[in-house]
Amino acid sequence: MSMLPNGADTKTMQDLGALIGLKPEMSKAIVTLYPQLSLQKLTEQLGAVYHKDRGNLKEIEAFAFEWAIKTNQIPRIRFAEDCNETGEGGVEFKFILEKKFYDPHDTLELENEQQIFITRVPRILTSGKVEYWGRVVSGNIRESINTNYMRKGLTTKYVSNYHPELSERGYSKLMYNIEKHRGFISRHRVGDSASGDWNKLKAKYLEHAGIYFKMATMEKDLLDQIYLAFENSMLLGRGNFDDNGNCLITEEDGRPIPVGEGIIPQVKRYCDQQRYTNLTVTHMRNAIASTVEKLPKKTGNRLVGICNWKFYQQVQEVLDNTLKGRVTDNYFYTVNGGKLRVGAEYNAYEFAGNVITFMENTALTDRYPDRGYCLILDTAMYDGEPNIQMMTIKGMSLFKGVQKGMGGLTGGESGEVSTFVHGSRVEYMGYRGAKVANPYGAHIIEENVIF
Repeated sequence: MSMLPNGADTKTMQDLGALIGLKPEMSKAIVTLYPQLSLQKLTEQLGAVYHKDRGNLKEIEAFAFEWAIKTNQIPRIRFAEDCNETGEGGVEFKFILEKKFYDPHDTLELENEQQIFITRVPRILTSGKVEYWGRVVSGNIRESINTNYMRKGLTTKYVSNYHPELSERGYSKLMYNIEKHRGFISRHRVGDSASGDWNKLKAKYLEHAGIYFKMATMEKDLLDQIYLAFENSMLLGRGNFDDNGNCLITEEDGRPIPVGEGIIPQVKRYCDQQRYTNLTVTHMRNAIASTVEKLPKKTGNRLVGICNWKFYQQVQEVLDNTLKGRVTDNYFYTVNGGKLRVGAEYNAYEFAGNVITFMENTALTDRYPDRGYCLILDTAMYDGEPNIQMMTIKGMSLFKGVQKGMGGLTGGESGEVSTFVHGSRVEYMGYRGAKVANPYGAHIIEENVIF
């Protein structure tokens, strides 16, 4: 069956006439809306600029990819049931928590800062219920636990562990601090067809619009479209896989349509977020501090702020005012041809030994036109790979299919063809996914907007 549509899906001279004949000035306004693919540029920089010998596109041989994170985040374990035992007099008492985490000789802390010493190996009762035994930690034998802080849903937190002489065994919390994360690769495809007349004559029809104007070829137009699809998917895609890895959107015949999760949805579940009315240096410092708190080292980090144009402008204003207040003699200036230029463009800010560089992202500018928005990420390496990484199927990053009709791609060529329709079709296809190795080490700043 021919893949060349016979109707309105194919570009024809009628379409060209409607565009140029009705509004000839429109042809001058046909431009590439997305000249820079910021996220893909960022991942390339993380591979080639921050880390000289690294690539930015990792090829794998599966649609799903997994990675482990050593979070070093001490989890808070909740009470699964109310506990009414006080432990007064140093007696051992029982309580039920939601997870197995504490071991014998561990000490946990309640929300009121009272502490309990675990005396036995915990016992799993059912899913979401684990039985523990413990004693009150206190220098006063008559102290009792305030049971208001042992109600269902309230939290406990690990403090330390204490052992006697000739103790027999210790326990590790390593596995409890390791999280496994999973991502999926999306399948993208664009295609278009044009009649032989369109391919052959469109340049002549457009000459009157200006001798310097050149309409993009169909292949260039399709490349722009598919790279835009990559960009938006890897940044904003919500993902459509459940916790068991099942794809939740399918064709009517059951074929799955995978939607991989983008960077912002990945980090939103874990990172801190803040809102502002007027951006200040304090907001920037809080963002840096919140991000660095989740990183392996606390100084010497290189952060990147992926932001929309409104936030980028606000950063300029904040840093401009800050520097004006610090410089007492001369403000930054340059002299060219007797003309004085005052001020500067600021794309980086340093605080407490950490540097953040801001990059404007076109996709975020389009997504949030009415408010400032910035996603702060770490640029460090994790297990030898960049924190932010593009993923693809091996050998399927991008490939093209061409169906030549009579006249070939130019409309007037001679030679073998796959269809005798006087028109041709071009299809581009590619696979992309995005991975943030440490989604905790991120921060989102968003401007409050009242509608």
